[in-house]
This record gives sequence, structure tokens and C-alpha cells, in this order.
Amino acid sequence: MKKFLFTIMAGLLFVIITTGMLLRISGKVTDVVVEENINGDYLYKPGQKGKWIRGSNAEIISAFNINSTGWNSAKDYHFDHEKKYIALIGDSYIEGFHVPTDSSIGRKLEKILPEYSVHEFGKSGANAKDYAAFFHEYCNQGYEKI
Repeated sequence: MKKFLFTIMAGLLFVIITTGMLLRISGKVTDVVVEENINGDYLYKPGQKGKWIRGSNAEIISAFNINSTGWNSAKDYHFDHEKKYIALIGDSYIEGFHVPTDSSIGRKLEKILPEYSVHEFGKSGANAKDYAAFFHEYCNQGYEKI
């Protein structure tokens, strides 16, 4: 009986490891986006980059880039006095994992309104209370539009 259980467990372990390797080789597995507590907010760990994949056949493939303040953006959020600033606060649409960071809604707005710099504060799964906290912590100074 011990030999039978050992054979079953070894076979199961082999299947799990092989499946994991095949999925990695096929390119249908997303990179993990690590979250952490940043100044009391549960945001993404700064400095991460990787592939974001969704769909059973990897129908959506994009790249993510977590900036120095924990948001998915192609740029870091700094203020200089020569530009006007817009803050976008919202859910997964603003977060933008479904498109490359250089094609996000903020970057598209910057192409339409070149005198503005757009900062995106998007977090999927957040609620209205979280968005109010994001506003008070990140967006209540220096922005022309919110």
C-alpha cells in the first residue's frame, strides 16, 4: 500500500511540475504583481516590471511598469512648475493593466492635451472610501483637474 501511495504522489508531483514548466514555456502565464503596504495604502511594490496576461489563450497580453510610488505608469509622478497636472482616480480602467503603460488613458490624454501631465491613480478592487483616501493623500495639491 505504501508503494502504491508513493507512486500516486510521485506521479501527481511530476504532472504538476511538468504542467508548470509547459505553461511557462508557452508564454501563457502572467508575471506576479506583488502588493505591499505603502504609507498605509495597499499598493503595488515599486519598481516592478513584467507581462500581464489574461484569457485562456492569452487573448490580452500587455506589459506593466510599477512606478516609484506604487502605481502602474510609464512615468514617475513629479511636479515641475512649467506644466499643468491632471489626476485620474479610478478602478481597473485607470489602473491600465490591460494595455501597455505607454498606451494608457493618461498617455492618450497627454497626446491630446500636451500642456498637461497626467497622473493615474487606479486600483482595481478599491471602493469609494479607498478612492477618497487616494484623493486626500495623493491628489489634493498641485492638480489643475481631478
